[in-house]
Amino acid sequence: MLAVAESPVEPFHYNLSMEMQPRGGFASKIARRDTFYLRFVAQSDELTPRHEPVQYVHAVVLQAADGADATALKQFNVPQSSASMIEGELPAERPQNGFQFKLEALTIPPSGSLPLRIHFKDHVDEFTFRLDGKGLRLEADKSEYGTVNPHDPIPFTILEVDAAGVVYRASPLGVSAFKDGKSRWSTDIQFYKDPSEIKIVGETVYVATTGGYSLYLLKDTGALLTQHIGLLGGADPVGETIAAGVALTKLPFDERVGRPLFNYYQTGVVLNDRRVIPFLIESVDLGFGLPDKMLAVAGLEKFNGDSDAWNSGYKMRGNALYKSIGMARVSPEAANKAERDRWREIFKDEPGEGK
Repeated sequence: MLAVAESPVEPFHYNLSMEMQPRGGFASKIARRDTFYLRFVAQSDELTPRHEPVQYVHAVVLQAADGADATALKQFNVPQSSASMIEGELPAERPQNGFQFKLEALTIPPSGSLPLRIHFKDHVDEFTFRLDGKGLRLEADKSEYGTVNPHDPIPFTILEVDAAGVVYRASPLGVSAFKDGKSRWSTDIQFYKDPSEIKIVGETVYVATTGGYSLYLLKDTGALLTQHIGLLGGADPVGETIAAGVALTKLPFDERVGRPLFNYYQTGVVLNDRRVIPFLIESVDLGFGLPDKMLAVAGLEKFNGDSDAWNSGYKMRGNALYKSIGMARVSPEAANKAERDRWREIFKDEPGEGK
């Protein structure tokens, strides 16, 4: 269990509800954000007139393979309601105390249960997520102060595949791997709708969703290789991501905004598949932004024998990438062309799929 901060908030009696909440909108054009998260709202049993101040609690959440921990960190006053009391619009009373938090990722192990712990001063209420054929529900197990608002099971599709004793699982809130019931890794990904397919493809895990979204992850670590709006083939991670990346470069620029080619050439670089080399060379020119172009150079350096260039450039990203690779290699245009010509000469006899 992760280290949890001590709570200064005295416990109070409350009723806890759980619902799947739509996120709405877009965070980027790589991954749709019309996805979901779990929202929790706790309200005290004690009520107070709406025109009087109430107290609410700021809670923070830690998530780990052995469960989720929500800690009540700070209690603050909420002024009296300024809303007009229109008959039938607002109740005359509201809870005297309460808090809310959300889980953007949730890894349910093959056992189908996972703890949720809510921390107050010198006290912990324990709940349990339970998943079965009917869906996901929350139960109060060892909870002195909290009760669970009765609710229908929340639809929560989990697909799994077993490979050499390792169970890989995809849910609406992430992908995970377990061996002998213990977590090996968990990757937080908010899917567009529910997972529709999961399978092992060589060194990768392929996942597709009912919303037409797909991705590849590294089988051993869960590292995300690519995420794509559209269904990749689920048979050739490198060939498919190159093809998707090349197709992206042919779109009008305004349709490419926020969609770096790194999302497509990374798979070939990480898997050491030289078919990606021609696409990397083109990405030096066509990448979305300087970091995207510099990372393409780092990938080319890796295939030319300098793995440190890729490893450090990939890990640092941001401003540090400018120092690791150097903006002068990709900008201005004359320097960019010279960089591409240099790599074409180095790899002139290299077959590939990005030409």
